Amino acid sequence: MDAKAIIEGIESGDILPKDLILNIDIDAYLDKRDSDEAFERKLLAAFDDVADIDNDQIDGYQELTLKIFNCIDSLVGVSELSCYVAEDFEVILKGIYKGLSNECSGQIPPDTFFREFS
Repeated sequence: MDAKAIIEGIESGDILPKDLILNIDIDAYLDKRDSDEAFERKLLAAFDDVADIDNDQIDGYQELTLKIFNCIDSLVGVSELSCYVAEDFEVILKGIYKGLSNECSGQIPPDTFFREFS
């Protein structure tokens, strides 16, 4: 899955579907994400794994991160959540670009952001 495929998935509602996003308990989600040390360690490890990937190396990267941020922000109006989701997708996209499989991407609950994984 590349940036273009993710953008198409967002536009079709298969990725970041409106009904799932609107049903997230945002405060509980942010509290759990902020307090889950195991998740944070895995996320930081994933960022380290892809630190050598320049954003400009990925076609459509800027468009994708803006699309994700705007999608979440338009639904819930919580910029903190919008930033987290965009950051999570950054790790996933860069990992795909680099051909990596990191435990962190498996820690992002598929039923939270995706209808199904491709």
